[in-house]
Amino acid sequence: MRRYMLPIILFLTDMVAICISIWLASIIRFMDTGNSYTAYVSSLAVYMPVYVLCHAFCFYIFKLYNRVWKYAGIKEMLSIVGANVCGMGLFLVLPVCSSRFWEDIFSCPKPLWSCAVSSTWAL
Repeated sequence: MRRYMLPIILFLTDMVAICISIWLASIIRFMDTGNSYTAYVSSLAVYMPVYVLCHAFCFYIFKLYNRVWKYAGIKEMLSIVGANVCGMGLFLVLPVCSSRFWEDIFSCPKPLWSCAVSSTWAL
């Protein structure tokens, strides 16, 4: 496999894993509530790309795809944990920095935030 293709494949795999973990976390969260899940699907569709972009940015900053994973150790594990915590923190702080924060704060469903947090720890 070409040397430049492996980081691209790993990046795309990580982004798909993030989307699947958010989706599964929301399904688990709303498993017992019945029809409540359909009310949050539109919010999930809006916030999922933002969540993925926050994590992609942090993964790039932490240079997760420029390492030799054959000999991964504690330093790589700390980079993975740091990138995930940074991505989650960026996702939680980003609405505060936006100009529409006070309009959006009451429209964003609170259980969606809990699904995002739980999906971060699932990764």
